Amino acid sequence: MTERFRNNEKNSPYRRGTVKEINEGRIRVTFSDEDETDSFWLNANQSGTGANKSWSMPNVGEQVNCLIDWDGEDGCVLGSCWNKEDSAPSDDPGVEHIVDESGLEIIRDRKSGNITIRNAASVRVEGNDLVVSAETHLGGDGGKAVARIGDHVLVSSGSSAGLWPIVEGSSKVFAVD
Repeated sequence: MTERFRNNEKNSPYRRGTVKEINEGRIRVTFSDEDETDSFWLNANQSGTGANKSWSMPNVGEQVNCLIDWDGEDGCVLGSCWNKEDSAPSDDPGVEHIVDESGLEIIRDRKSGNITIRNAASVRVEGNDLVVSAETHLGGDGGKAVARIGDHVLVSSGSSAGLWPIVEGSSKVFAVD
C-alpha cells in the first residue's frame, strides 16, 4: 500500500459525479462530494475503439461513475449510472433498451431475437442490395397484398374488362413469393 493511498481520506480512486461539459470526446465532471470540484478532462470509456467502433457520450447533467488517479489529474468516465431522476427504461435483464432525448427507442430482446424501433422520425437503410426475407407489412398489420409485374389484375367493367397482366412497375422494388 503506497503512502499516497494511506493518506487519502477516501482510500478509493472511484468517484461519482455529474457531467459538466463535453468537448471532442472528453468529459469534465463536477464532484459534489468534493465541494463541487471539477475534474480535468477525462476520457470516456467506449465499447469499441479499434476495428469495431462504438460512440456514445453521456449528456451534460447526467450522473457518471469515474476512476481518478490519486492526484486528481487523470482518469476516465466508466459510464452513466441510474438515479432517482434518471431511471432505467426497462427492468428486464433479457432486454437491451435504448431511449434517446428525441423519444427514439431501440429494443433488442435477447431471448426472442426481436428488435423493435419506435418513435423514429425516419429510418434510413443504405446499401447496394437490401434483401428482406420475411412476411412484410408496409404501413402496419392487415394491409392488402402488393401486385407485381406478371401478376394478373381483374378489370371488372369497360372495354378493357377481363384478367390482365401487370406489365410495368417499380424498377427498384422486387418481390418473390
